[in-house]
Amino acid sequence: HSMFNLSSLELLLLDFNSFTGDFPPDMGSKLSKLKLLFASINQFHSSLPSSICNASMLQVIEIVTTFMSGTIPQCLGTHQKNLSVVFLADSYFEARNDADWGFLTGLTNSSNMRKLALSSNKLEGVLPNSIGNLSTQMKFLTIKDNKITGPIPEGIGNLINLNELDMGNNMLVSAIPVSLSKLKKLNRLSLSNNALSGPIPVSLGNLTELITLILGTNAISGAIPSSLSNCPLEVLDLSHNNLSGPIPKELFFISTLSKSMNLAHNSLSGPFPSEVGNLKNLNEIDLSNNMISGEIPTSIGECQSLENLNVSVNMLQGAIPVSLGNLRGLLVVDLSYNNLSGTIPEVLGKLPGLSSLNLSFNKLQGGVPKDGVFLNATAILITGNGGLCGGIPQLKLPPCSIHTNKRPSRELA
Repeated sequence: HSMFNLSSLELLLLDFNSFTGDFPPDMGSKLSKLKLLFASINQFHSSLPSSICNASMLQVIEIVTTFMSGTIPQCLGTHQKNLSVVFLADSYFEARNDADWGFLTGLTNSSNMRKLALSSNKLEGVLPNSIGNLSTQMKFLTIKDNKITGPIPEGIGNLINLNELDMGNNMLVSAIPVSLSKLKKLNRLSLSNNALSGPIPVSLGNLTELITLILGTNAISGAIPSSLSNCPLEVLDLSHNNLSGPIPKELFFISTLSKSMNLAHNSLSGPFPSEVGNLKNLNEIDLSNNMISGEIPTSIGECQSLENLNVSVNMLQGAIPVSLGNLRGLLVVDLSYNNLSGTIPEVLGKLPGLSSLNLSFNKLQGGVPKDGVFLNATAILITGNGGLCGGIPQLKLPPCSIHTNKRPSRELA
């Protein structure tokens, strides 16, 4: 503990060691000039001593991935005007009631606060309204992977400089506060894996710097607001909710969408919009487990970057578009559990990277192709289509009669 007696010490860097034991209870009093404390990825088991609040010059405290537990000192930030970064994550810090959350009130005294990470701890209880009184300089806030209950405080909209807000994987309830639409500098918003209900606020379309929107696995209902097309999204995840109504065609004009559009496991109805062809840079579309009807639009063949297409468990009908053969990057396609009819396009066998093709439980008929992915009986799923024939022997399909297959062209004499 002798290092904790160095009263002139400004930087204490203990990261990436196997230190065990406790922090000395009077460490903060002895390290009165300490500005930067880094003690991540260790095996400390202690709680954070409240004497840390006596280190009035403290600017950064990062204690991540340890076995530290107990409550976070309520006085943190109270006399530390320069405190700007508090990372107490991936540990066992606790909060069970309103009193244990008192440290947030302390942190509101720090007008320099920029980043607060409390993710992956044992924080429970209701998130206090005081979170909205943190410094307006705040850029980064994460409380994900805890057991926090209650609604998201309306005051969160005061943190107008936030770039990233992650409250995923908690037990938050009630509606998404409309005040989030004041966070004009937000790049990333994740509220996934909670019990949020009510509609998606139309005003989220005001977030003109929002790149990632993750609202999956909640109980959010109502229609998808077309205003989301005002956000320069690369990732849109609204999956596993109770959303209904048609998919707004405006979503398919978000030209920035590149990583994923995931609307799976909702109650969306109406057609698969033909505007999908505008999404030239999108890697993944998942519309599975909805009630989407009509045909798969031919324009899907214009989604040049598409690697993963899942429209399974819907009410789609008509033929599989031959234009899928234009998508040279396709890896995984799932069209199962629909009412698709007609033949399997030969061109799907020409896709070099296609490694999984699920066409099962449709109304397809005719000959199964015999090249590319169709040479691997485990890579294709075609059960539940009564009219299919031919293909490789492992598929155990009946042979195609001359009437069901294309007639051989007569050789010229």
